[in-house]
Amino acid sequence: MEYKRADRRDYLKPVDTSDIWGDDQTGNLYVFADYLEHQIVRDNDNYVLCINGTWGTGKTFFIKRWEASLEEKGYDVIYFNAWENDCGEDPLVSLATLIYKKIDTEDEDLKNSFKSAIGAMALFAGKSILRGVVTKLLGNHVSEEIAQRTGDILENGIDAFLEKNRSVIGNELIENSNKKVAFTKEFKDTLTEVVSKILTKTEKPLVLFIDELDRCRPTYAIEVLERIKHLFEVYGLKIVIACDIVQLSESVKSIYGSNFNALGYLQRFFDNIRDLKNFLFHGLITNYKYRYSNWSGLYDCLNSFHKIMIFSARDIEKIKEELIVQNQAFKTRLEYMPLVLFLICLKIKRRDLFNELQNANKENLYSFGIKLTDELGIDRNSDPILIDVATRFHLNMNYAYDANRITQGNTSDYSVSSVLNTFKS
Repeated sequence: MEYKRADRRDYLKPVDTSDIWGDDQTGNLYVFADYLEHQIVRDNDNYVLCINGTWGTGKTFFIKRWEASLEEKGYDVIYFNAWENDCGEDPLVSLATLIYKKIDTEDEDLKNSFKSAIGAMALFAGKSILRGVVTKLLGNHVSEEIAQRTGDILENGIDAFLEKNRSVIGNELIENSNKKVAFTKEFKDTLTEVVSKILTKTEKPLVLFIDELDRCRPTYAIEVLERIKHLFEVYGLKIVIACDIVQLSESVKSIYGSNFNALGYLQRFFDNIRDLKNFLFHGLITNYKYRYSNWSGLYDCLNSFHKIMIFSARDIEKIKEELIVQNQAFKTRLEYMPLVLFLICLKIKRRDLFNELQNANKENLYSFGIKLTDELGIDRNSDPILIDVATRFHLNMNYAYDANRITQGNTSDYSVSSVLNTFKS
């Protein structure tokens, strides 16, 4: 898989169905996909799984290939990009339409029943949908301006009617509430029939992937989750939602307030939450371990630096590119590579600190080292690799053999300043 800094859509190439996981540089994502498949399809009950990861972790890359893999195994699969459908329409209509397309063409009765159920539920999505439908219908026959005005008149007419008839509003609300209950049951019953026929035909549940929910408007993201919880919780339907759970929590807080327990609220929508980043990271660096066979310490060093900087898939790709550049300068001094790799990681994840380091001189490296270790959380309880890097700033981390290694040169007597002189920045 070739990551590029330009348009993110550029590197999300269509999946090669002849070699679905061929561009997976970890070499292990198919294992994660198989593990998750067994988790969600161990029975045919409804199941909602969250694939959690920050921006750049590779969520879309993973689920698009998992989608193709499931299709190859005979599953009926639906992919829904929430962000691309965040255009004001109730997500119920968009999601239901995708499922509608899975109904066999010859099953006209079921198609008509499902269309009717979708329409009934949409009536309760708000008068804005009614206004939009009328505007669209009129737009086929009159000018756009007239259609728009007619829609406005309709909406204002509804407001005026309600204002003048307050005495009957209570009864109407009760009646509408009863209708909503009936229509909700009709929708879920019909959806259950649709999914049941797919389950009978394929002997496998229907899998719905929902991607990029965290990029949507907060209100739309919540609507998607609410619709799934209350309307799509049916037997034989598996739902996989890819998002950044922290970012989605912030969206929820923007609606309900900063003190709202957003994570607790979100957890009620998911049967399980699985983190992609750790699996992806370890797969990537294991793969690169064999590519850089001349330096056996790559895996251990990256693993240590990951603890204090947290790398995404894109970060690993950038690190790889930087290593290729720096390898030419340090290829005969492999003992320098832990510090070189640390500087690369600092450059990619904390450019502010890297720039400050470049401007530092030998005299103030010690004070900068203290600031660096404080910000990154490196202390005497850290693992030996992190402590070794810290001592290159001439810091005493009270680690048993550090003083001997530096003063007696048992490995090498090099410092940050000497490496920076050669480092290609």
